[in-house]
Amino acid sequence: MPLKEELEKLFEKVREEEQGEYRMFILYQKGEPAYILCFQKSEGYLVGKIIPYSKTYSPDCHSIEYQPEGLYIVSDNINEFLVKLKAKTDRLSL
Repeated sequence: MPLKEELEKLFEKVREEEQGEYRMFILYQKGEPAYILCFQKSEGYLVGKIIPYSKTYSPDCHSIEYQPEGLYIVSDNINEFLVKLKAKTDRLSL
C-alpha cells in the first residue's frame, strides 16, 4: 500500500508533494499542520526526517535536511517505518 494511504490512517489529513528526490508530506492533527515528513528511498532503505511544522524555516525538504530540529527514521520496510514514525511523533509532541 502506498505511503500516503498508510499515513492517512495515522493522521487527520495528509498533503503530498514531490520535491525532486524527496516526497514531502504535511501531516495534520486537529485541523492544523502538525508535522512535515521528508521521505526518500535510498539503496533499499526507507529514509525520512520528521519535524514539527512550527519548527520549519521553509517547507522544503532540502532545507529541512540541514535543519538541526527533527528526527530521522530509517527502515527496510513500510510497517517498521510507520511504527518508528509513530514513536518519533510521540517524542516530538512532548
